[in-house]
Amino acid sequence: MFLLKKISITENQKAIVWSFVEKSSSFAVNFVLQIVLARLLAPDAFAVLAMLAIFASVSQVFIDGGFATVLIQKQDCTYKDYNTVFIFNVLISLIVYVLFYFLAPVIEKYYEFSDLAKVTRIYFLWLVINAISMINRLLLIKTLQFRKLAQINTLATLFSSVPTIILAYYGYGYWALVCQNLVSTSFMTIGYLISYRWIPSLRFSFSSLKGLLPFGVRMFFVDLIYAIYNNIYSLLIGKYYKPSELGYYDRGKFLGSMGPIGFSDFFMRALYPIQSRIQHDEDLELSYNRAFRCCALFIVPISVFVSIFSVETISFLYGQKWVEAASFTAIMSLGFMLYPLHSLNITMLKVKASGSYLLRSEVCKKVIGICIALLLIRYKLYILILGWLFSACFDFVISEIYLYKRYSFSLSTSLKDLFSIFSVSLVIAACLKYTISFFIPNITLKFLLSGVIYCLFYFIVFRKRFYQVVFNR
Repeated sequence: MFLLKKISITENQKAIVWSFVEKSSSFAVNFVLQIVLARLLAPDAFAVLAMLAIFASVSQVFIDGGFATVLIQKQDCTYKDYNTVFIFNVLISLIVYVLFYFLAPVIEKYYEFSDLAKVTRIYFLWLVINAISMINRLLLIKTLQFRKLAQINTLATLFSSVPTIILAYYGYGYWALVCQNLVSTSFMTIGYLISYRWIPSLRFSFSSLKGLLPFGVRMFFVDLIYAIYNNIYSLLIGKYYKPSELGYYDRGKFLGSMGPIGFSDFFMRALYPIQSRIQHDEDLELSYNRAFRCCALFIVPISVFVSIFSVETISFLYGQKWVEAASFTAIMSLGFMLYPLHSLNITMLKVKASGSYLLRSEVCKKVIGICIALLLIRYKLYILILGWLFSACFDFVISEIYLYKRYSFSLSTSLKDLFSIFSVSLVIAACLKYTISFFIPNITLKFLLSGVIYCLFYFIVFRKRFYQVVFNR
């Protein structure tokens, strides 16, 4: 039996802290790197990797096979289970890479972008590199060793930024972004292998695979539908719009999503293994309500500010050449505002291994979202993005409904919190937008002054809720 040590309450708290440290440090370094790259590279350079995003996401789902979620959720995993999944991951990653190697000219022809075949063949090497250390990384997460993860991921981003910036400065364009991905993935793989000394063997167990399949298959289809939906806009925009427009969309999406997705990743990754150990629905409901309030308190005001001050944010961070991305940032910030809350609902369904609920929920949401994208692709790009915003709101509503069906939670408390936080944030931001703009024409000064006053007013209004969340009272 492959046993993991029992996790104490103190270790749970440390795990969340270190998960925050890991994500915030990686976030800070990557955020600065992306700002530097946006100032050095043209929009077309970012469009190249955006074209490949859907293929990368779908490939990772096939390589993972839904087993990562199963191995974290399952409390009695054996060495045989981990070893079987490792062999499965590596074999599938090699098969997928070979497919991309031969299909690269087809992808280039689809987008009608020269040199994309060569980029595809080099870029997708990261799939194989990443698969080698997947189990080691998963075991670090399952044993809540987020301190090690923080060190590995931050150093990987730092080391990869040096050659990336050099290549971007000397005019290598999208090759700088390909380099950043490969160097970062390679460094993280080495770090995971060293930090958790799990040694695989060549013994594949069909009995272990069979035991993991029931929930794993459901998770596979959930992740696959999500990967297709989350990247179909890049696929369609890359085909039907100019590469520069895809670049503006990609950077607008990055700026609108980085905070919510970064926060969600660190919070849910620590929360999932912890909540998987909670047995009673009453305790889960308390945990859910506190987590929901925490997500809303920190993410909603950031998203609202970025949306209202999108022109100022883009100009301050990326420069005037990216101002066309401001409208995309404004819309997508509001959609990604709901991402952590939607992820929390999905996490709660995973805790109880509610694969059938998840599958029905994701099929319902994503099919409608994909249909909206296909219907609006003929119109201007901002119309397509408005359709995406509607889909994001619909995603959240459906996940709330399925959560209520599974747990019979009272959702009124959490939804009231969300509405009050959003309303107050919107009023403060809108008032600042029009009052400060009237007196201060300089964009940089307007952005900085508005940000400080906005944070101050927001904290004054919600100081009691911050105190309750931080001190659990």
